Amino acid sequence: MNPDAELQSNTGRPVNLFGPFVLATLGLMFILGWNAVLASRQHAAAAQARARQTDLLQQAANTERNLQALLMDLVVLARTDPQARAIVEKFKIQYNEPGRAGTAPGN
Repeated sequence: MNPDAELQSNTGRPVNLFGPFVLATLGLMFILGWNAVLASRQHAAAAQARARQTDLLQQAANTERNLQALLMDLVVLARTDPQARAIVEKFKIQYNEPGRAGTAPGN
């Protein structure tokens, strides 16, 4: 058998491999293109989630700041108002001065 001879089918005609090669190539291009589309969508969804998370963190920081101010006002009011003092004692609300936050009690 001659190695340079073209492939032949059972009918004796040469086999054309161009069609299957084109179909396989088009299929591979479709799969890779679809993966690129999905990756793009996933990237966009991650960017939106990151933006939402940043907004939620900002909202949480604002809420914490407002709550700290409210509790500080309640502690100050508890010095003169018996109802405020009852709330502070019931929920054991304390204010630690910023310079003394790390010291042990009694020092």
